[in-house]
Amino acid sequence: MPVPDGLEEGFAGARRRGLRGDGFTLVELLIVIGIIGVLLAILYPALRGSLIRARQASCTSALHQFGLGIIQYRDDHSGNMPPWLSSLYPDYVSARSIYICPSDKSRGHEGCKPDSSEYNIGGQFAEADDNESNSSTSRVSEVEYCSYLYEFCDAECDRDATGDKWWENYLIGQAGATATSDEVDEDGNGVCEWNEVKEYQLRNGDRSHPGAYNETAFPMVRCYHHMVESEVRSKDFDATGHVIGSKRDRLTLNLAYSGNVFPGPIKWEEKQ
Repeated sequence: MPVPDGLEEGFAGARRRGLRGDGFTLVELLIVIGIIGVLLAILYPALRGSLIRARQASCTSALHQFGLGIIQYRDDHSGNMPPWLSSLYPDYVSARSIYICPSDKSRGHEGCKPDSSEYNIGGQFAEADDNESNSSTSRVSEVEYCSYLYEFCDAECDRDATGDKWWENYLIGQAGATATSDEVDEDGNGVCEWNEVKEYQLRNGDRSHPGAYNETAFPMVRCYHHMVESEVRSKDFDATGHVIGSKRDRLTLNLAYSGNVFPGPIKWEEKQ
């Protein structure tokens, strides 16, 4: 039986479509992939910026929670600071998760300052690491790792590779010369702990800031893990140490003694 012309054309079209299939050709797939690649290249900076801002917002929130906990601890302990940041858990800080900054690639394993060469921030403060390697009986062992440098901890200020303590020749004594250990060692036990050094610096100043610091600009807790993400303005000095302007520096987030959070450079004293 002869097939009508219209039906025959339909069969031919179906055969052609069957041979071609319903998917994309290789050329069409390459074009789609190319378009997606261009769109990703355009959107990536914005997406990356959003992720960075989200991590910094989360870190800022954690610092605020630490601030509330420390202030409440001081109220409950006659103005004394907690010996370690971990000491706030669980009575003053209920979540262990906030001890890890979202930008900390090591998840707290490298301690209060990152070790990676991309940060290039100089020496470490290993004695101030609030993690499981710390043998202090006053820290809380349930907090295994911590991303943050707590500047008022109970650790003795250790000596650097040259044999000096970081605060020596930096703090100003009562007579205008370099502060002595006797002036800094408030409890008179012969050991200058971080909390004593920082309390002295807060109340008396240092060579970059003669006189007492404003409590809203003096850090208790610092986070170094945003330095490869963002920048901040800082003071620029000439060879003689005089301020000659400002420069771009790497960002740190800081919890002040009064409880506010502020951005600053690596050396927070050089903040604009």
